[in-house]
Amino acid sequence: EIWKRATHGESAPVSALTLGMRQIYLTVAQDLADKIGTAPPTEVTLDHHLPTAHELRLMVAGVLTPQVSAAYHDGIEVGTRQIGSQVTKALGDPEDLTGLEPGIPPIFDPNVAEFVRSQVALYAPMIGQDIIDAFREQLAEGLALGEDITTLQNRLMQFADLQAPARALRVARVEIADAQGAGSMAAYNANDQVQQKKWVTAHDSHVRPGGGPRGGPVFDHRAADGQIVPKNQPFIVSGERVMYPGDRSMGASLGNFINDRCQMVPIVGGL
Repeated sequence: EIWKRATHGESAPVSALTLGMRQIYLTVAQDLADKIGTAPPTEVTLDHHLPTAHELRLMVAGVLTPQVSAAYHDGIEVGTRQIGSQVTKALGDPEDLTGLEPGIPPIFDPNVAEFVRSQVALYAPMIGQDIIDAFREQLAEGLALGEDITTLQNRLMQFADLQAPARALRVARVEIADAQGAGSMAAYNANDQVQQKKWVTAHDSHVRPGGGPRGGPVFDHRAADGQIVPKNQPFIVSGERVMYPGDRSMGASLGNFINDRCQMVPIVGGL
């Protein structure tokens, strides 16, 4: 029920990846609880029962790979539809889209395999380590409070049930947004009619307004709204370079892409 509420209104890849990530948290929590239950109290330590970084990397890669691939293909479809709409508008024909999408890569774009491989290789270890750190923190807090075995087990399972869904959703949103943006860029780059791209915000009160608290980082997406750049050049958002909303390939800060709802649209010819 918590997962259903957390993913309500999310895209299919985001919901699927959230579910897969949450299952990892539940699996790790149950495994830890079982190991703690069979260990003498003196042997309950922070690292002795935790899964290894390699084990977590494999678990994360298993759920990440198919959804990143699906999101990339979704991005190609979105980009293709955007281009078709812009070309139709340029020709003044709101009805006929036939033949107006030359050069668009097929859904099974050969670039997807390399993109998925590189994304999973880079981010699966980071996500896995974050999971290990989260459970290590729970164990450390419980041990510091002198909790008995049963209380420690309950702590781990409650963490997986109540807090992990939000963490899983955050990971899913970041990974899927990046993959979908990359897919749309592939569609743009494959079509010579697309010359530029435009940054568009959600146009509501939740758009990052700039003015970081207490002198902290300033992430201003409102100022980026309507920014137009050549399609092969990055946008400048909050002083950082990004090729599309959700892009992390050029070193953007976490606050510049996490839960980002901005969109990118193609500009065809002089439109």
